[in-house]
Amino acid sequence: MDSILKLIRKEDVAIWIGAGFSMYAGFPSGAQLQTKLMDELSEDEKAQLGSAPSLRQTAGALVALQNGSRNTLNRVLRKEFDRKPEATHLHEMLSRIPHFKQIITTNYDSLIDGSYAHRAVIVRTGRDVPDIEVGLPIIYKPHGDLSNMGGIVITDDDYAKFQTIDLKDAFWSSLLNVFATKTLLFLAYGFEDENVWSWIDVVDRVVGDNRKQRFLVAPNWPELKRKKLEQRKIEYIDMNADSFLNRLDETLKLNLAADLENRTVSQDTFNQYMQLHDFNSVISNEGGEPKLSSLSRPNGLSKQKINFTISDEKIAKQINRLVNEGIGKKVSIPLQSLASLEYFVEDFKMNLGLNNISELVVMTLPNKRSCAIDLPEDDIYIENFNLEIIKISDKKIKIEAEIDTFGFIVKFDFIKNGFEVNLNLKNPKVLPSTNKGIKIFTALAMYYTGRKAIAFVDGVKYDITAEKINVEPTYFKEMLNFFQNLRVLEKAFEIRFEGSVADYSPSVLAHAEHLANIVKNGMHEVALDNPFLLKIKFYESLKQIPPGGTLVFEANKKVTGKLLGKDLDFGDSGIEITDPIISVDPESDKIWIVKSETKKYRIRYDKLTPFKDLKKIQ
Repeated sequence: MDSILKLIRKEDVAIWIGAGFSMYAGFPSGAQLQTKLMDELSEDEKAQLGSAPSLRQTAGALVALQNGSRNTLNRVLRKEFDRKPEATHLHEMLSRIPHFKQIITTNYDSLIDGSYAHRAVIVRTGRDVPDIEVGLPIIYKPHGDLSNMGGIVITDDDYAKFQTIDLKDAFWSSLLNVFATKTLLFLAYGFEDENVWSWIDVVDRVVGDNRKQRFLVAPNWPELKRKKLEQRKIEYIDMNADSFLNRLDETLKLNLAADLENRTVSQDTFNQYMQLHDFNSVISNEGGEPKLSSLSRPNGLSKQKINFTISDEKIAKQINRLVNEGIGKKVSIPLQSLASLEYFVEDFKMNLGLNNISELVVMTLPNKRSCAIDLPEDDIYIENFNLEIIKISDKKIKIEAEIDTFGFIVKFDFIKNGFEVNLNLKNPKVLPSTNKGIKIFTALAMYYTGRKAIAFVDGVKYDITAEKINVEPTYFKEMLNFFQNLRVLEKAFEIRFEGSVADYSPSVLAHAEHLANIVKNGMHEVALDNPFLLKIKFYESLKQIPPGGTLVFEANKKVTGKLLGKDLDFGDSGIEITDPIISVDPESDKIWIVKSETKKYRIRYDKLTPFKDLKKIQ
């Protein structure tokens, strides 16, 4: 088998097609045709033929019994072979293999001619030989066909006349050149087919020992017939025509690129093969040698595949995490870690291997789309952002997106009634506007609660309401509160945090909340663990404080705060004590002790609550 495949790859084989090929199309075999011709005879006429007459004997008897008329014979032939075939896939497959430059068939139908359309020259007699064109395959039809019923070879007399070889005849001269210079492949002949033996006799008689190798492909030939082939130095391959052509097609696709670059096959044949299989190829010339640079469908789309094995267990784990879990974006494999490498464009193997690469990089290939998201129940709409969709498996996809400088990696695992969502969020290194931050984290907090969500991807609407989300909502709430606090500070101090270097540490979040609370309340409370000690000069004022009153001391000390690189001017500070308890220091009547029923005091800031606006003490 390997021998004939290699010879075909070298364009050194002429193929000889038998009746079995047309049987795939629903046409009769030689034995079946003989039976149909017998049905045209009377019982007496059948008896005259004796037992088990051959096809040529039966056809000859039918003509002889009708006084030399071939009308009945021709009628049967037209009925059986001039009709719509049931299938022509084998004929189409054969016509797409330009390695066969000469096709010989003894079939009477025109299925092979039709499959080649106008891409071949049909030679039935010597008159057709001048039509042969360089570069076009030749279909020889030594037994004729329905286009010329008088030229059909089927009776004993036809064979006797036909095989009287005239070397001066252009048909025989052309055909005998094929016999002498090409390896012959007989395909789709049955062991009961007398044609194959007749033609083998012709080749042996005319060419003699100068002939090349010969092969016969047919299924289930008995041992006796195989021995007969062996005696005639014909290699037998036990396989039907369908299986053989499929095996050949697979072999050609695996080796065609290498055969081109090794000059095993001509560039013209390579180009024809690609055109017949609807591929565009780009061939460069490197040092006088052809080099296949690329292979693609006319629309630019083609399925590509790389098979490789690696010897590095650590790299294997990285690839597994990338491919099956969507972790990471690429894995670089150095040449020394590769054990094997194959590259395919659809079924075609490219001539790429370990000898012409230095590194293999495995990376995810995203599908880039435009998107918008609507949370209709919460009146939140996020529009015009791009996302990359990466298919991990049939039941898992990963989506990467950037929305207002926030990075999102979302994995959807499809489950029975919906999908499970795993979300990783990458906060921006530079703060966006507080309004954008509030919008993003409000949307996330709402989505987490299972609120209805609609995505519009390239204008197509998808319901992405999740059945289950594997993410802790506390973080979203904390970040939402952070941006809300920043917004409070921006309004109070007329500043903008947008563009500041971001810091999302717990201490910064806590500090922002502390400052925002001061702004919202105008002060902050401090525990009064120890009483204030006041000099006697405050006595007259202190005596005027009614029960339940408030005592305020203006410190006249300017206070500033700092957050994310911004200075916050709080103005002068002051101390406020509610429900003060005032008493004289027992050790000195010049010192007064001030305590509070609430055991707390408040620090106020003039920038937030001007002291003049506080209720004055009477």
